Amino acid sequence: MDDAARLLSENADVLGHSISSEQGGSALVYVHAYPPPELKEFLKLPRTHEVFFDFPIGSTQDGRHRVVLIGETNQVIQEALADLPPTLDVSIERIGPYLEAGTPLPVQLTDRQREVLNVALDLGYYDVPRQATHQDIADRLELSAGTVGEHLQKIESRVFEAFRS
Repeated sequence: MDDAARLLSENADVLGHSISSEQGGSALVYVHAYPPPELKEFLKLPRTHEVFFDFPIGSTQDGRHRVVLIGETNQVIQEALADLPPTLDVSIERIGPYLEAGTPLPVQLTDRQREVLNVALDLGYYDVPRQATHQDIADRLELSAGTVGEHLQKIESRVFEAFRS
């Protein structure tokens, strides 16, 4: 932990930091730093578009940033995303109304995701042993198996995210 504190203290981009006490070989680290140029441009979006961020901005283990961008309409969000620096890699996880913490899981899914989930459940996709495939669900909904797979992956991601605390 001392090495991490020293490295953070020596980094000119780090404005401040704190490291929680180590428990079981891991610790929580808070770093207040100047953002990289690409992220700095991203952080200007609320000043140039009718959007805002739901803080805190997090980081994933692979070094990516997890940001919730909120806007009144899909068009407003799309216009803001069009102004992103091309060096930023962005993936949209959900477009819809703002959801407060503690919002019930079914409300967090899009109408289409709920439809795919209901068909998957009806066909026994989540039964053990599994009774249906992506193609079975796709045939029922007149979608491609790939599209069904993407919907199920987003649904499952939302479910597992609800268990993270």
